Amino acid sequence: MSARGARPPGVAVRIIENLADFEALETAWRALDADAEVRPFQQFGWIASWVRTIGLAGKWRLKIATLWQADRLVAVLPLSIRRSKGLRILEWAAARVSDYCDAIVDAGLDRETALNNLWEAVHKSGGFDVARLNHIRTDTPLFDFLGTLDPWTETREDSGGIPIVWSSGAEWLQGQTSGMRDRVKYNSRRMNKAGFEVRLCDSEQSRVRIIDTMVAQKRPWLAARGLSSFIDAPGGVEFLQSGVAASAARGELHLSTVENAGSIAACDLAFVRGGIVYSYLASFDPEYRKYSFGRVLTDSLIAWACDNGMRRLDLLLGAYDYKTEYNCTLEPVRTLVVPRSMIGRAALFFYRRKAAPPLKA
Repeated sequence: MSARGARPPGVAVRIIENLADFEALETAWRALDADAEVRPFQQFGWIASWVRTIGLAGKWRLKIATLWQADRLVAVLPLSIRRSKGLRILEWAAARVSDYCDAIVDAGLDRETALNNLWEAVHKSGGFDVARLNHIRTDTPLFDFLGTLDPWTETREDSGGIPIVWSSGAEWLQGQTSGMRDRVKYNSRRMNKAGFEVRLCDSEQSRVRIIDTMVAQKRPWLAARGLSSFIDAPGGVEFLQSGVAASAARGELHLSTVENAGSIAACDLAFVRGGIVYSYLASFDPEYRKYSFGRVLTDSLIAWACDNGMRRLDLLLGAYDYKTEYNCTLEPVRTLVVPRSMIGRAALFFYRRKAAPPLKA
């Protein structure tokens, strides 16, 4: 290890590989993720919800690297291992339910050194053939660090978001094109005429009911398009309910609906943290398709973000057409693959050959 990456005196790395040791991290992890810059997908409540449901049902093995100064947790690299066709794959804990994956490093540490310490410990402890780390934003120190390991970039995606530059929802709407203003007002009038309204969830009982409704609405939408989702994985619905409950307990949940006398026509699930609204999951009842209630909820979410002093509405991953109407700014997100063992290098070689487009004659 280079001098730059040398471990400072009094700092220790521990690899967490069993559930009991993971559960014991809760207090220390929550103290670390209290930093507003930590995204919802790295908070203990989110990771723990996955570990206890999807992770347990799918038999993922924990591989969480932790960095300590005395008895204070100062960095976490939340990883896990799964098997696929005989290959041991290292990936993020909660990889498939998180739009952004990252390490957490205390602001007082040198990030490059901390990441080097964590990765070296993971690599030395072994137990995996290849690391496949998805959903890494290119503006993070982790992306820069992993770039020094000569990774293969498997996927290139973009997340979309709206910088909030308006002081109110009314100002946002006034600043849009005439066509956009007409569309927003027309949809709102039709909603009111049909007897529906936008509501913000304010109770545990409503929250559980809304999430169950969202799942019921989302499943046929996915099936009709031949798509898969974590909600159909063993433990998937339990994970969603648990993750949402953890967000609500921290006062960071924004769960809205379009409904009428208990009939829910559309749902939008978002998290609010550090001045950013993360729009995570949405659904609608196809019976009300013509009303565009999903778009009504997105408009309402933007207005709410403006009214409440947010700095960005993050629409996360997914190349959906509706994002173009909102003039989203794009942020690159990558999947990086690093082989460890001879088997991992061979598997990656053949996978890359299979994935490569055929040469033209």
